[in-house]
Amino acid sequence: MTTLNIYLATTGGSKRDIMRAFGEGAELDGVKVKYIDTHTYEKSDYAMVFAYKSEGVDSPNHKFSQEVVDERGDKIFFVDSNVL
Repeated sequence: MTTLNIYLATTGGSKRDIMRAFGEGAELDGVKVKYIDTHTYEKSDYAMVFAYKSEGVDSPNHKFSQEVVDERGDKIFFVDSNVL
């Protein structure tokens, strides 16, 4: 079974609803989803964080997002990639 960890702690408010909706869709396709509300990385096939780490930003959320990227490489989903 494919696993997906969704790191809700990487954002707040209604943005978490977007992440949960993604997870609910994945569950409908048979993916085992775990919602994690801390900055603690757990091994899974795929991961989801709210935003990619921006250069020059060292908030706890951004630091943790970078940790997840370092661990998961190309098997990660982002809701917002700060393209601008």
